[in-house]
Amino acid sequence: MFIKSWAYLFKHGDEAATLSLPPEITPDFDRSAIKDPKRLELIYLNEWITLTSSGSGNERNLRPCHKLKRHPNDEIVRATFGFTQEDIKKLREHVLLYKVDGDLTKPELHLSTFVLTYAYTITCIVKAKGGACPSVAVSFNVECMSHLDPSLPPTYFGSSIWFKGQRKGVLAGADEKIKARFAASKEPRLHAISVAGSPQLKFYESDFGLGRLKKVQIVEVSGIISMIDSPDGRGGVEVGLLLKKQEMENFATFLFQGLRNII
Repeated sequence: MFIKSWAYLFKHGDEAATLSLPPEITPDFDRSAIKDPKRLELIYLNEWITLTSSGSGNERNLRPCHKLKRHPNDEIVRATFGFTQEDIKKLREHVLLYKVDGDLTKPELHLSTFVLTYAYTITCIVKAKGGACPSVAVSFNVECMSHLDPSLPPTYFGSSIWFKGQRKGVLAGADEKIKARFAASKEPRLHAISVAGSPQLKFYESDFGLGRLKKVQIVEVSGIISMIDSPDGRGGVEVGLLLKKQEMENFATFLFQGLRNII
């Protein structure tokens, strides 16, 4: 919504100073709608301070936490890989041919573009790292606004996400899960992979009044995959990531060979 609001004001140029945003992209800043009886905010902040603590007593800084540090000799490269709609179709058909627990996967199994692309990308990352991933933790975020009680309006300005959905409530057991997640992040042998963005957000459809966007890029950090819609608007996906140079070359090889080998 922020991107759409920005694009709307930019497109209208000089009129923006006196222009009112349409209701569907007018931000709602009412924080009182958030109910936090378990003090999740305080739990999260305490865990974050513990994770990033340097012992100096002054933790208000811009230093990255230890999981984002890397060796100065590591050559880190950024790359974006495109999945066409045909690539995703091939992946879906390939997965449906596999057996699960001895039974053929049911045809009605829903395999979204997000799940197929994310799973395949993770597989290629693990292969590219060889033996550098003795243990892998995979997560993805869930939008919570419509699942809270009371629910938040779709124009709520702020992040309202959680890394796993629950049938008993999207935040069920969240206080313990926050602690468990931070504990896992301190495990040196654990390679965590998460994702930012979604093809459903339709970044390339944002209209700044300059024609269709040529390039959209999420600023990734190590261990995070970005995923957005494709620039041609034909149902494909763009995936961005950061890896060491040799790992990136390995990743590209596994990704393209794997797609070519799927019949």
